[in-house]
Amino acid sequence: MESTISINYSDYFIILLFFVFVGTIGYSVSSRNPNPEQLYFAGRSLNWPIIGFSILASNISTLTMLGLTADAYLYGVSSSSYEWVASLVLIVLAVFIAPIYLKNKINTVPEYFNKRYGRIVQKYFSIVSLIISSTVHIAGPLFAGAVLINLFIPEVSVWQASVAVAIFSSAYTAFGGMSAVVYTDFFQAILFLMISIIICFALFAQHDFSFISVIKSTPTDHFKMVNPIDNGYLPWLGLVTGLPILGFYYWCTDQVIVQRIISARNLKQAQYGIFFGAFLKLSILFVIILPGIMAIHVFPEVSKSQDLYAIIIKELIPNGVIGLILAGLLAAMISSIDSSINSSATLIVYDFIKPKFPKLSNRRLVFIGRITVCLIMFISLAWTPIIDHSNGIWAYAQTVLTYLTPPLVCILFFGIFSSRGNQKVALFTLIGGHLSSLILFILQFYEIISIHFTILAGFIFLISIILYQVGLLTQTSDTNHDKQLNFKFAIYRPSKFIIKLAIAVIISTLLSILPFLIKQF
Repeated sequence: MESTISINYSDYFIILLFFVFVGTIGYSVSSRNPNPEQLYFAGRSLNWPIIGFSILASNISTLTMLGLTADAYLYGVSSSSYEWVASLVLIVLAVFIAPIYLKNKINTVPEYFNKRYGRIVQKYFSIVSLIISSTVHIAGPLFAGAVLINLFIPEVSVWQASVAVAIFSSAYTAFGGMSAVVYTDFFQAILFLMISIIICFALFAQHDFSFISVIKSTPTDHFKMVNPIDNGYLPWLGLVTGLPILGFYYWCTDQVIVQRIISARNLKQAQYGIFFGAFLKLSILFVIILPGIMAIHVFPEVSKSQDLYAIIIKELIPNGVIGLILAGLLAAMISSIDSSINSSATLIVYDFIKPKFPKLSNRRLVFIGRITVCLIMFISLAWTPIIDHSNGIWAYAQTVLTYLTPPLVCILFFGIFSSRGNQKVALFTLIGGHLSSLILFILQFYEIISIHFTILAGFIFLISIILYQVGLLTQTSDTNHDKQLNFKFAIYRPSKFIIKLAIAVIISTLLSILPFLIKQF
């Protein structure tokens, strides 16, 4: 089935309006001549709706929208596991971790590791975070979005589209900073939800707005939330081990998310925003996963699942609305990219530049930050051809995260919930964990072993735990850090309302997945 989409002048006009609107927001913020606090943390003034929508927008890229729809088409509701697990992990962030970040007034996640373990661990963590950000969080959506633009506008090559989006994103991020990022995220998240509902409505109409029709026309296996252990997409063991670990890294330690939390007006606004983001994440099951499932009956013979989204648009969406949807897809791409480049610039300035040159003026720090944004974008842009030669964008992203993140999660987990462990223990865990990851990667590459990436992430995490415990046996001196860096119930007791919000997220998550679990078991 042909997936090339023809767009007319009305579509181009809507797309132009989108770029003008986003550019105007970026310009209006940049015209305020921001200081470092404004550039990197929006003046620590964010309230909970902005935080919640920004969390969603920075997480949902074009790669996610196209990839999850295709996965739902092929594998069913189990593809929603990434979303509902994220909602549960966000509870951990809101209740246990965010209070520590804000009370200790950290600017970056690696700065927490400096206070908890030491300067070397801070640099190590920051470098790994920058590698992940440049090669996955920026280069991945940049390439996926460029491929999509090429699909809509064949006259524009993938490389030309990549360069154009890179220039636009880095320009308003460099000059507008965090304020430009979060306020455009707010608009782009609403636009994303709007176009997702339009797609869902168009597909549901093909079933005469009947859920019974959807159920009868869909293979039974597509309503299984839990898969067998030998399942190639998401085995149950990976669901309960590796998936939470990968989620814990992204939602609790990735600077992209954490920067929104530490930019909050206060802890209450940060926690409310996190819970709001958790509720928004649950909507993905209904606006992305279910449309992918409903498409099975409407388009039963799609040869390449990655073309499904384009086919839906081509066959069901009229011109004019197509422009709105393309604008929404561009919004999803740009919101993910701008968030990552701003957070990467923050890591470089606050983890490397400012500690080495503490007397630099605010004006100089702003200038360095803007140059850094452009440099990071250039590196990520140069990396996109490598993704083009990988075995798919989604597989590439998961491979990088699987091998790099479990040791990082391990030292954060023990750093937060245990007072034991010093810099030597943390470094022993990080280096040993990543050496183990390298060995496992080589074994997987040469097909000596074959383990699903989610199970592999759990296995690397287990190795890291063992290494941390072994390191504790050789620890000769007590850790010398502020006890407020550990979670203590007496210090960080959550309010009754926060506990009620956490319970509400848990109940909402169970209500979202329970019908499928009941049907399966």
